[in-house]
Amino acid sequence: MIGTVSSAPPIACRGLTKRFGAVVGVEDLDLELEPGRVVGFLGANGAGKSTTIRMLVGLLRPTAGQALLWGEPAADAQARQRLGYMPADPAFYLALSGTENLDLLAAVHGRGSPDRASAADLLGLDAGALRRPVGEYSSGMVQKLALIQAVQHRPDLVILDEPANRLDPLAHRRFEQLVRAIADAGRTVFLSSHTLSEVQDVCDSVAMIRAGRLLAHRSVAELSDLGTRRLRAVFRDGMTHEAALAKGDMAPLRELLAREDLVDLTVEPATLEEAFVELYGERV
Repeated sequence: MIGTVSSAPPIACRGLTKRFGAVVGVEDLDLELEPGRVVGFLGANGAGKSTTIRMLVGLLRPTAGQALLWGEPAADAQARQRLGYMPADPAFYLALSGTENLDLLAAVHGRGSPDRASAADLLGLDAGALRRPVGEYSSGMVQKLALIQAVQHRPDLVILDEPANRLDPLAHRRFEQLVRAIADAGRTVFLSSHTLSEVQDVCDSVAMIRAGRLLAHRSVAELSDLGTRRLRAVFRDGMTHEAALAKGDMAPLRELLAREDLVDLTVEPATLEEAFVELYGERV
């Protein structure tokens, strides 16, 4: 999967705001993405993730501020041709085959489908399955078809809303390979997910949103460092000791290592999930 991309930011939100009457969906959101990166978009239910995404793909108009793709308004037709989008609840024409659905969606973008075969092969949706009516598909097959339609035209920016739902473990691993291949080709992936381990495994950075406002946009490594490490020690008499180890606090570890009756010691790395809970909790 190859392709050239613009040097302009693939996504730039400037004071992006969306209100639904008295209800605030997104409030004064500033966010900029670099090309060639996989960026996770995290937040609790109702935080404004889907509203932001719908403005970025041109399905909602902002109340104030701007949602820009390569410096152009997200509603701009030319910008949207360079975009691949997978909604959280994809829908297809059930009476049409997978291939017929993909052909219709490829025609909308006007860029052909140069990456259809490679994506279908990677995700395990073979030619026989693509010839079948989508009404006969399992939920996992529909999810794979939705991923293929989002990337088949080799978009410069792929926006995925809960992309790995309903995928089995093998397909999930192949999905991660697909996402990394897109970024390795210099293009950009922006994905929303409730599965924090998935985000930690595949993303370069994470943007967190709370109550419609940007909470943080940092690398996965930086966010993981905010979490605590889990320490578990086992002693000769069979007793165990478990504790949380904050970054930079080595005193508990040194004390345990100095004990002659220590027989086993495990230190688990901090996770993105712990960092998310701690960072979110600070502002509840």
